Amino acid sequence: MTATATATATAAPPPAPCRDHPRRASAVSCGDCARPLCDECYRFRVDGRPACARCAYEWSTRTARRASLAVSFVGLCAGAAFVAERRFGVWETSPVELVFGALAALVVAALIARSGRTAKAVVEARDPDEPAAEVVPAAGSSVYRVSARRVLLAAAPRVSGRATALVLLACFAASAVLLPASVRLPRWIEAELVLALWWLAVAGALTALLYRGFRLRDDHVYFTPWGRPPDIKGDVPLPARSSKARWYDNLGGGCDPGCGGDGEGLLVMVALAVALGLALGAAWVLVELALPLVFALMYWLFMRAIGRVANDRHGCEGSLARALGWGLGWATVYVAPVALATWALHALRR
Repeated sequence: MTATATATATAAPPPAPCRDHPRRASAVSCGDCARPLCDECYRFRVDGRPACARCAYEWSTRTARRASLAVSFVGLCAGAAFVAERRFGVWETSPVELVFGALAALVVAALIARSGRTAKAVVEARDPDEPAAEVVPAAGSSVYRVSARRVLLAAAPRVSGRATALVLLACFAASAVLLPASVRLPRWIEAELVLALWWLAVAGALTALLYRGFRLRDDHVYFTPWGRPPDIKGDVPLPARSSKARWYDNLGGGCDPGCGGDGEGLLVMVALAVALGLALGAAWVLVELALPLVFALMYWLFMRAIGRVANDRHGCEGSLARALGWGLGWATVYVAPVALATWALHALRR
């Protein structure tokens, strides 16, 4: 009786359920937020520790996102200043305020870039076929069949789907911009030439993937700003609040007491602050929402089309003719609807 009670007391507690799949037991926990992860949710490592997708995304993209936000903010401010000068001649009427606004924009951009600095960490994607723990085969499946499938999948080289999508999208954008700028042809002919280049790019990518036997890995992760963890370990602390107070005190003390006598200088400063706030908001929307959502949509279409073809079995490994045939065929299937839509629009506009 005592031995049974002791064995029951010392038995390990059952694993917690996965946060996103409550009916599954967790295999590991996130090393940063302690989020329980099942084998399907365990997709990333940070410095060798298990990490959930939210923390991995924050670790791997925070510095780049803040730097992009700072650059976009400066670019929007510069564009707004250029338009204001060309249309309203603000340099002739308010040169001091314009210079002050430029310095303030640079300071804000530097603070934004500084806030994105984190401790260095290595973020790597975990092989989805690598067992996180001892996995029990599903009912009706053979242990040997599961092991053989893992061996076959491990033998096929993996290519980053995100990197492949970036390369193809860069090729599409470059051909759409450079070709019309370098030739002087009717618009519909330029559109057809651009579509031909897109067809060649898709066919070349598919042929290379099928011939080499590569498999695309779905490694792109995106979370909306309200779905990310509030902070991550290793953040570089921001400047103390007292230093900001001294900066604002110096700003106010350096102003001539008579500069706001007529109210015009105060109105210019308020308008400048509003303009900087609007530019910062526009840059945030562009970097955090618009561009990532557009790329996420393009990546989803890319993985549904090219990734599906590359990951299917076509027997093209080592056979250039077969890989070329499948690549040209699938490229035609994907580009043909866009070409037909272009021709239809051209026919309607005649």
